[in-house]
Amino acid sequence: KSKLTHLQCTPSLLYKIGVCLMRKYIFHPETKIQYFIIGGESFPSQTWLKQCIDYQGSSFKLPSFVNLYGTTEMSPWSSYYILSDVVLSEYIGGRIMIPIIGRLFPETYYRTEPHHSDVFSLYLGTDSRICFIDGDSSMLSHVPRKNSNYRHFIPTGDLVQMKDSSVFYFSRVNNCIKRDGKMINLDFLTNEVTGKAEKFIKRCIFLSVFEFERTLLKFYYST
Repeated sequence: KSKLTHLQCTPSLLYKIGVCLMRKYIFHPETKIQYFIIGGESFPSQTWLKQCIDYQGSSFKLPSFVNLYGTTEMSPWSSYYILSDVVLSEYIGGRIMIPIIGRLFPETYYRTEPHHSDVFSLYLGTDSRICFIDGDSSMLSHVPRKNSNYRHFIPTGDLVQMKDSSVFYFSRVNNCIKRDGKMINLDFLTNEVTGKAEKFIKRCIFLSVFEFERTLLKFYYST
């Protein structure tokens, strides 16, 4: 009988818990959880959330969902977006998308630069909230001095589209994504799998993978 009221995690952790356990312990009428705070990866898909939630019916009071966005270099969160019951219902129904940028935290900014057509590269900026990762001092020259108006902008690697002053996720600049808080290079994985298995593969079949399952690799069948 947990008294937990706030839960913050990555979507990958939710997928590992699985739909059955989420229904049994999280999305049920007696849950104590009031806020579901999710960040570090793409917000859970409509398909996955619908499997977790729809069976309860309209009388079930859902926890409030909060979508966090940011980069580790900036402490790490830069913005938050609170989903109302109406917004969550519209999202699960496939009628709207969730903005990637919500309300910005203090001393945090963002800007976009043209990438192609109506797609933009997203940058996050700050004048004080800088972290150093694994002892990396390469950003020391960018740390603003006291009373300085200098802002350092960090590329997020995300491509976005703009609609009605809102910023929506479109794709990645490269094939690097985050899973369980770790950056993964999909090109490297592909090269490793195909390179080492090249001598043994005579025929391969690509299996379509649902987004919420978060399976990263293709399955190969050899004869």
